[in-house]
Amino acid sequence: KLCLSPYLAQAASILMDSKTVKLYQDSLFHKRAGDGWTPWHSDSRMAPFDTSKMITFWIPLQKVATPENGGTGLLFVNSSHSDFALPYWNGAEGKEYDRLEERYGIEST
Repeated sequence: KLCLSPYLAQAASILMDSKTVKLYQDSLFHKRAGDGWTPWHSDSRMAPFDTSKMITFWIPLQKVATPENGGTGLLFVNSSHSDFALPYWNGAEGKEYDRLEERYGIEST
């Protein structure tokens, strides 16, 4: 029911400035306190779309522990999704995500 919520659909429609939305996939990830941080990545690089109008909702189903208690909340790099050159700007070594903080700044939820 959560994935098909009209509230999420409306929020996606507003955020993407699109009259219609489609649910492509839903996923559940179980991450325990102490599992460590997830490496930087872009969700859009894993989807077979020819558009940048894609949105991911991160909805924790339980309280997220603070970093001091072994938890990691969601961190994101504002506007990096629209940087088509991101995979290439930092050289051929594939370390394009090493300096995101320097390039964009970090936001935390």
